[in-house]
Amino acid sequence: MKLEFQKTILRFRAKFMGSSKKKKLTSEAFVLPSTSSESAEEQDLDEDEYSGLYYYLQPKKKRELSVTVQVINQKLEQVYHEFRPSTEVVLGQIHLYSVIHKQVTDLFKCVDVYAFGSAVNGFGYLESDMDLTIIGFSEHQMKRTKEGLLEDLKAYLMEEENVQENGLSDAMLLAKTKFPLIKMQSNFNGHSYFLDLGINSRKGISNSLLLNCYARIDKRVRLLDMVVKEWTKLNHLFGGSKQRFNSYSLTLMVIYYLQRGIKPPLLPNLHQEVMDIFNVQFNEDPFEVIKEFELKFDPEEQEMTLIELFFGFVEFYDSFDFKNELIAIHKKENVSSGYVFSFGKNIFAQN
Repeated sequence: MKLEFQKTILRFRAKFMGSSKKKKLTSEAFVLPSTSSESAEEQDLDEDEYSGLYYYLQPKKKRELSVTVQVINQKLEQVYHEFRPSTEVVLGQIHLYSVIHKQVTDLFKCVDVYAFGSAVNGFGYLESDMDLTIIGFSEHQMKRTKEGLLEDLKAYLMEEENVQENGLSDAMLLAKTKFPLIKMQSNFNGHSYFLDLGINSRKGISNSLLLNCYARIDKRVRLLDMVVKEWTKLNHLFGGSKQRFNSYSLTLMVIYYLQRGIKPPLLPNLHQEVMDIFNVQFNEDPFEVIKEFELKFDPEEQEMTLIELFFGFVEFYDSFDFKNELIAIHKKENVSSGYVFSFGKNIFAQN
């Protein structure tokens, strides 16, 4: 995995800057100066040619690139908004969550249902699944085992009366896995929603809260996350099932780079500053605590544009010691990779 990633970076460098690895990767290497005296806004652009993210992330020769950095950033931001779920889709998710929540708590008393993952952490896109977890089963209930409880729940959710409300067209129990869950599909208002429902994913809830706080600090965080993910897809580095990068690991890499890879940083270390609020009990409103902390941190001190941040991301991980260092967004100092899980080969991330 590490080798594939580094080969992709080298190919990327060669296309934009020639073969010298010592040359610095900058936005000037990506874009040729305009041959016209017109400003970026006045240039006659082929909207069809530049409408897709594919154009900007595919390796191209210098002579083919005549658009300014400003236009590239504008176009990437447009694509980002196209990738974001529409208001209608988000409202559908909220409605579906409330229906599932009611049906689960009707069947199992004294439990609660939380949403987590990309649908709520601020880094979700059109194709994002909705992850749900049930918290609060009693010791007596857990004697039924997670698999047994989920089997009961699956049957209950698929009852005709409940399907009329939740719109489920399919539900499958994955019992023989490390974390048993029900995979479901719901059709609501002409849109298909894919849901994963499990038990006691407390870490997933707190991680989603933490990521959401990072996503809200500066819009460039979400934009860079989208660009990096699309770049890895185009270079066949994306897909967790094949031991390639998954969405969560790439988001951690983006956050870590924005904390440690640029000066001044675009992101603070929230875990160090306000770590006590990242729990499932939510004794205080975490967003209010974060808002107070944000008053002391100004992301606008970092003036790099989106495309400059993307090149910086490539530069940073090109020289990163994947074998010995850990990508840990909760630490301010370098951390050894000796005690955490590895992603692929010689790529370590702190969950």
